[in-house]
Amino acid sequence: MTRRLHRLYPQFAEGDVLDEEYIGRLDEANQEIADQINRRTEFQVLSIDYKMY
Repeated sequence: MTRRLHRLYPQFAEGDVLDEEYIGRLDEANQEIADQINRRTEFQVLSIDYKMY
């Protein structure tokens, strides 16, 4: 769990690993939230001047 996600979802501690075992111990509502977090993919553009040739 990153700092940014912790601010959005304070019920999870920063640094928590949302693996299957951890999620299985949560109540149903938090299981759904944790599953949604795990489905997200974030990326950062490092450069816009990439040239293949």
